Amino acid sequence: MEKRQERNGRRAVMPERKRKLTRAAALLAVAFALAWIMELLQLLSMPKTYDMILPEDVSAEAYPWEQRYEWVHIAADPNGTENTYLDFKTEDITGLQSVFLQFAQPTQQDTMIRIYDPAAEGHAVSAICPAGTTMFYIPVPAGDYETLRIGMDYDGSMPFRRVDFSSSEPIRNIRKEGPHIRRVLVMTLLWAAVLGFMAWQHTWERIRKTLKGAAEGLKAGKKTAVWYILLFPAMIGACVGLGALLMPGMAGKEMTGPAAVLFGMAGLNLAAAVTFRKTLRTQPEYHFLLLCMSIGILFCCYTPHTGLNSWDEEYHYDQALISSYVDEQRVTPQDKLPNSREWDAFDLSGGGLDAIHDRQDSLYQAGAGSANSAYVQIPSIPEAFNGAGLYLGRVLGLRYYQILVLGRMTGLLAYALAGFFAIRKLKSGKMIAAVVMLIPTSMFLTGTYNYDIYVTGFILLGLSYYAAQWQSREQKLTLSDTVIMVGALAFGCLAKMIYFPVILIPAFMPRDKFRSSREHWLFLGSLAAAVGAVILSYAIPTLIHTGGVVGGGDLRGGETVNAGEQIRFILNNPGRYLEILWKYMRDQWLNLRTVNMLLTNIAYYGLTTHEHLYLVLMMVAAFTDKNEYDDGLVHKPLAHAGALILTFGTLLMAATSMYIQFTPVGLDTINGAQYRYMIPLIFPFLMFIGSGKVKNRMDRAWYNGLVLGAAGFAGFAAVFNGFAGKYF
Repeated sequence: MEKRQERNGRRAVMPERKRKLTRAAALLAVAFALAWIMELLQLLSMPKTYDMILPEDVSAEAYPWEQRYEWVHIAADPNGTENTYLDFKTEDITGLQSVFLQFAQPTQQDTMIRIYDPAAEGHAVSAICPAGTTMFYIPVPAGDYETLRIGMDYDGSMPFRRVDFSSSEPIRNIRKEGPHIRRVLVMTLLWAAVLGFMAWQHTWERIRKTLKGAAEGLKAGKKTAVWYILLFPAMIGACVGLGALLMPGMAGKEMTGPAAVLFGMAGLNLAAAVTFRKTLRTQPEYHFLLLCMSIGILFCCYTPHTGLNSWDEEYHYDQALISSYVDEQRVTPQDKLPNSREWDAFDLSGGGLDAIHDRQDSLYQAGAGSANSAYVQIPSIPEAFNGAGLYLGRVLGLRYYQILVLGRMTGLLAYALAGFFAIRKLKSGKMIAAVVMLIPTSMFLTGTYNYDIYVTGFILLGLSYYAAQWQSREQKLTLSDTVIMVGALAFGCLAKMIYFPVILIPAFMPRDKFRSSREHWLFLGSLAAAVGAVILSYAIPTLIHTGGVVGGGDLRGGETVNAGEQIRFILNNPGRYLEILWKYMRDQWLNLRTVNMLLTNIAYYGLTTHEHLYLVLMMVAAFTDKNEYDDGLVHKPLAHAGALILTFGTLLMAATSMYIQFTPVGLDTINGAQYRYMIPLIFPFLMFIGSGKVKNRMDRAWYNGLVLGAAGFAGFAAVFNGFAGKYF
């Protein structure tokens, strides 16, 4: 009898397993089909690669090398660069417009090439020659030249095998390309992961219930629904009208299209706050998501359509570009512009934005000289979010500037969703998380290519899941919460290893959150493994490239930067270094007079306003966004102190890393320590500095609305003062 029951049990289990396998197979098939369709669409629209055939009139064979060039050292060329150049005689070519460089060996890294006519000061062209290149073509303004001066970063030996000049452009032989199987397989895995996660979270069922609930609500209150439908356009129109009245005084000009969109976005958020007050009271994460996306989209669209708007953006754009092609690097002349630091901002004097976009499309569609195997560096893996937007833009066949903007928007979406899920998880401190995510500097960065937003967003997500555990003391820590908490913290620190101490903050999790001591030790082990993985992601590439030797630091800091010698200086003079560190922290990072550099900094475009308003807003939120759920932390000073000590220690480590990698040995200040490095540490500071004994009994609809309204005001003002009111 028992054996019969066991057999019947196995028969009952088998259909369930079969259904799961069938669903998994169907999901994988759908993922493969989507990947294949997207690959075929991309083949139709992405820039083509070509082989370059030299024109027949190239002149390299006409003269021996020693008669064709001479070394020239100049203090500063038209680009302001001091270098040794080669002067080439080119008087034998009339109407010259092309220069062909063939290297003695493949370039070891991306290399800047500069060409200009020494007889016509300021007439210079420059381009980045990609790593692995043996032949490179640079167009020059058509004309007659006696001499062309060519320079690049090299060690003084002859870098070229031959240099050719021509009055014709090269002949481009477009390569025939088929589907990239590796890319299809990688995209299949990514689609399977996305669809699997959506199935695990029952995403479609949740969407269906939400739409059904909205429809039932509209049906039950038809009069109210009509009122709401009329209220939205009325409030949006009122905000646009108010903007039209204020524009002459604020920007000295009449209402423009971009400014009207900005005021309309503000009206949309105001209408949502007035209309959905219940949601604002109980689920403010939805209002945060709308506000974050509204301000972020404005930054994405109105920040100049180039790759050089924020700090080191040319590098981050390059990494996003590599990830967008999955298994290759395809760089068009337009893609090279950010790397060569050539501005393509909104100069509307030459035909307006349409002329700029037409020029970008022309350079983009010129194709790529090569499609090389490439890889995204481990710290730049988060930039794959931006790469996904670039990839999707090519699949849709968009124009270059639209692809660029879509790449920004996918990064913004990842950032906004990290904040959304963090706020939804918290029972207290929701507005603390919101005001940190909406800091104007961070919102500006969502409109550019960088990894700062992923550091801030995912560290905040992971620490929100940790703080939520203190707010639900009766519930045990689940596996899914552990995975999200540890995974988000590790992912956020992956982009910038120096923040790894924040991964240890959840080590103060109370033991009664675990079902057994074994679970507790496994949790602590997962934190240690995450820290080790983050450190190794930096250590292994460093050891591979340096052979285990600690040498020079970041060369942008100057020739006197040497990491090894700087570490030796710190160890030999610990008191002196602590004095340097304290002086820097006192005068720079912790100085209230420089708070605008932290909160309202839009990089190369200067500083915006309302930094003190935002500082007050953050401090008010830290001490007032409290309720009964904070009682769990009231009598746990070790958890409070531990989080704050690790946060402040991380801040000191960030400054020290810049002293080691970017500052000349023994200098009495710290170079390269930018204020934005503090932003990811603001949330744990504000979250754990307040006291749970201070209860806020204010109506949450009013409280949340006022906090989000003040943050939104600062964000919209940053867009207006930085771009919408300046360039249009």
